[in-house]
Amino acid sequence: MAWTAIFLLGRLTEDSEHLEGAAEAFGKALEIYQAYGAARLSRVTERNITKAENLLCARLARRVAKVYWEEELVESQEDLVKRRRDKIFCDEIENHVIQ
Repeated sequence: MAWTAIFLLGRLTEDSEHLEGAAEAFGKALEIYQAYGAARLSRVTERNITKAENLLCARLARRVAKVYWEEELVESQEDLVKRRRDKIFCDEIENHVIQ
């Protein structure tokens, strides 16, 4: 029943790799149950596979891809100071009254 623990770990930690591993483990268990004619265990395992796959699909659908224009630019301290200084100079020039 380690696959159930993997599924629960994936569900609680929101780690897709655990869910993928659980779905794979459920699939292997299903093959064994079907080979030995364990109908009840096969049905339970099929439901578990469906749950794992649905949860995995829902998580993948919620992911939003980062697009290049949404990435934040990380400025160095020097660049930040220079930009502030330039803005101050520009403001002084605009507000300076020529007499």
